[in-house]
Amino acid sequence: RDEVAPVPGRRTAIAAVGVAARVGALWRGLTWQLDYFAFSPGSASPTNGLIDVEGTEPFPPEGDLFFTTVSSRTVTVLDWIGAQLDPAVELRSRDDVLGGRSNEERREQNAAAMLSSQDVAEVVALRHLGFDVVEFVGAMVVAVGEDTAAEGVLEVGDVVVEAEGEAITTQIELVEAVRALEPGATLELAIRDPDGGEPERLDVVLGESEEGQALLGVSIVTDWEQIAAPPVDVEIAAGSVGGPSAGLAWTLTILDLLTPGELTGANRVAVTGTMELDGTVGPIGGVVQKTYAVREQGIDVFIVPEADAEAARAAAGDEVQIFGVENLDEALEALDDLGGNALALEVPGELAEGASEPVG
Repeated sequence: RDEVAPVPGRRTAIAAVGVAARVGALWRGLTWQLDYFAFSPGSASPTNGLIDVEGTEPFPPEGDLFFTTVSSRTVTVLDWIGAQLDPAVELRSRDDVLGGRSNEERREQNAAAMLSSQDVAEVVALRHLGFDVVEFVGAMVVAVGEDTAAEGVLEVGDVVVEAEGEAITTQIELVEAVRALEPGATLELAIRDPDGGEPERLDVVLGESEEGQALLGVSIVTDWEQIAAPPVDVEIAAGSVGGPSAGLAWTLTILDLLTPGELTGANRVAVTGTMELDGTVGPIGGVVQKTYAVREQGIDVFIVPEADAEAARAAAGDEVQIFGVENLDEALEALDDLGGNALALEVPGELAEGASEPVG
């Protein structure tokens, strides 16, 4: 019978197609999008040049304060594998990051938080210099935790003005009132009437935290009312950066610009931490990634919230000195340790007449 001669290279071509198909399938698998976000080191950017002060002649410093950021992106299988080998990258689930929001809603909330942090920074800096431009009037509820003591009792927007019969004007006062009690105790609260009537009085049976302390189960901020016009106008250009964690950096920079001398001792100092109206420095997200960003920039000092200091020190190694602080005063003490004049700030003559008390 007749025999069919093999076509040269046919089997090779078929094999090559098969390999290409398997490689293509593997690549598609590796680039498949997962329901995770990767958080990696962002930047450490100088605040000098981003803040404009009108109404007085500023004092541009020689040293630099830096605010820090975290970079986030969606994750492929390949990214997920790489993240397992990189201690500077943190993976978080989409649900954990977005919490039911869309990406656009998340960006809008972060933008609003940045603007709020700038306003608070200005008020705190001016108060530290002796300018009473606001009055604290209570602790406002901004979130109520699920399955907590407060759920069904307190609502977002409620302003607590009394606890256990004592006046509450700041968030820290409410925190201290809760900490003074044991889990299971009844906390007596008074909620401000938005129409100016008598406060609403209610009781909350406190829950218990993982640490065994009394837990109310709300997120709160200090509520305030403006009582005087600020002596200067402060404008901050943060660009597309969002979130509240630059609050402490903005506050320190405003103080540096409004007073003569060197707040940082002419050093390069990175800073992160939220800023509350009462001067409290709050915890932030991504401190590990921010610490790596500081290392990459060659900055030797990083001021962080005390709650995040342990994680920052672990990421810093021997390259970055970490100062953990709980409030503005402690941040200024840290800068004083570096040789700055943070504990001896002087209001310049043209502004001093409006200051009601000596600088802290």
